[in-house]
Amino acid sequence: MATEVEELRAEIHRLSSRLAALEVRFDEKGYAPSSVVVEPEPTAPPVLPKAEEADVAEEKPVQLAESAWNLFAVVGLTDAGWLDALFSVLILLANVIMQTLFINILFNKSFLGDPFETNVKNTRIWRTSLAHSFRYMDLSQTSLVTRVCDEDSSLLVASTQAKLLSDINKFLGIQKAAFEATFDQPGVILCMLCIILWNLCVYRELRNIWLNLQAVMQLPRAQSTELHQGTFRSLSFTRFAVIVSAYLLRAALAIALLVGGTQWLGRTTSIVDLILNAVALNGILDIDEFLFEAMVPTKIQLAIQKLQPIQLKYTKGKSQVESAFNFTMLLVMLLVPYLVLIVPLTQRMLEVKREMCFGIQNFVVAYNSDVGMAYGLMTNEKRFVNALTLAEEAVNNYKFKLDGPWKPVSDEAPPSPDFMQLGLYTQEFEFGRIRKMQEEAAYWPVCWERDVDPYETAENASALVAIAHSRMRAAAFNLGLGTNATPTCAELRDTCYIPEARMVRLMCGQTCGCTDPLASPWYKQKAEGCAEMCLLQRETRMRALPCQDFPQAGAQESWNQFWDNYAVAVSAYYGQDRLELGDMNAVSMMKAGGCPMLQAVPKDPITGEVWCWGAADFFGPLTYLCPEAWQHQNLVLQWHVGCRI
Repeated sequence: MATEVEELRAEIHRLSSRLAALEVRFDEKGYAPSSVVVEPEPTAPPVLPKAEEADVAEEKPVQLAESAWNLFAVVGLTDAGWLDALFSVLILLANVIMQTLFINILFNKSFLGDPFETNVKNTRIWRTSLAHSFRYMDLSQTSLVTRVCDEDSSLLVASTQAKLLSDINKFLGIQKAAFEATFDQPGVILCMLCIILWNLCVYRELRNIWLNLQAVMQLPRAQSTELHQGTFRSLSFTRFAVIVSAYLLRAALAIALLVGGTQWLGRTTSIVDLILNAVALNGILDIDEFLFEAMVPTKIQLAIQKLQPIQLKYTKGKSQVESAFNFTMLLVMLLVPYLVLIVPLTQRMLEVKREMCFGIQNFVVAYNSDVGMAYGLMTNEKRFVNALTLAEEAVNNYKFKLDGPWKPVSDEAPPSPDFMQLGLYTQEFEFGRIRKMQEEAAYWPVCWERDVDPYETAENASALVAIAHSRMRAAAFNLGLGTNATPTCAELRDTCYIPEARMVRLMCGQTCGCTDPLASPWYKQKAEGCAEMCLLQRETRMRALPCQDFPQAGAQESWNQFWDNYAVAVSAYYGQDRLELGDMNAVSMMKAGGCPMLQAVPKDPITGEVWCWGAADFFGPLTYLCPEAWQHQNLVLQWHVGCRI
């Protein structure tokens, strides 16, 4: 009002100035004496009484929406039949029941599941009981926890833990090896957006309820309801009470949905599920509209559609209060879910990941109940696709030998493998799978290098040739010597004294000294790969040697080699701890003292084995190099004819 008064004053002042200017122009044209110049007197704008600023009320039309909640506004006021009215009431009850059931589900513990913090305890149990178990180590000698933390997609076990970890990494936007949250957290941002969107949807519902309630409350009340051409002239007290009760129930259900839906979204850890859950929640809120459009009788629908908007007065002060309230609610929608739900969830996620993947992953543990001790094995740090183990290489090499499955009814034998020994019967497979090297060395009645040629042509090849071929390639693969061709024993000579080269010693008995009585005693036992037939030949050759220490020139070299390799061989077999507990000074004296030291120190001070007898599953007897020194102890060497007493 004040602004309009000021504008009116300015307009009057402008018109007065123009009128004075016109009078001057008339005088210049002779309508007044020319000698007299009439100067227009400046006129001040008329002083009008200043209007007091008033809080002018504006009207906002409030339309009763096409919703099941508004059915009571028109039921009984139209020319619809009693069946339409009854069915409309049932639809409203169905709306209430459906939303109530959904709310009950949202607050149901079995639906929500355990709180996320329970994953911390469950993950701790999984890490200590299963993640490092040797039973779940794969063919590439990679621990289960390493594969899970590397998000290995080929996992068949621990898929629950793998999915949980994947969801955490995606939710927090961190790398596989990271254990601290960054500023950019896609899951947190999306979760907050979904929660805010859901809060806005419910807040819009509550605001509509409030507007409808205000509009209904300003309608006149009377003993009966009067509806004329879509306009309410009065509401009966009973209908007013029913409508207000329906709105209050609608508001209560909306608030319950707000709390339950926000809690559900705040406990969703999957980014994909977040969007789906938010959309599903909005559908629950719109059940009343779905029922109205799908089920409400047409007569009732038309009656609600013809209702005229109710004019609701809005003043400046009322609008200011509403803005302040809306701003407060916006802060509540932002801060409460973030502080109460999202921040604790983020912290629990980081705890779960630390429990699952932090620290040393690459080891497995087995428990020996007979000894009462746990034994550990360091495994591969990471599962490399291109660095296959022998078992994986055997699969990779054999899987495409045929275009389809081999059929047992066919006349042709299955293709010969390159890196494994293939059997057709379960008993044969199981026996080979669990057989120890000592049993393997005694199983085949051959000294492989001497009796079987792995390079024999296919036409004349026997079954042993195919076995020798695959074993030679397996031996080379295990030592990292390639897979392109079958190696020769001469090419594998330098690997004979590697502790893990048991297959090389089995297949190359002559090259590795299993048939030579004067070769280094290391690994000259069946348990270390020397075939039984090769060792028998070694014993036969021993009988032909003279009964004297170092019977041939090569014996001295073998003696020195034995002591030079002592520390490496013993630590590989027993472990480094065994060396630290023993007396290495006594061992060092053996090399310099020669064969007479076998009489002074007859037993190994570290392993407790008798030097001249050897260790049944570790090294051969040193008697072969020093038969004379051993004879002086009045013990019979039954394998050496020249030294018998």
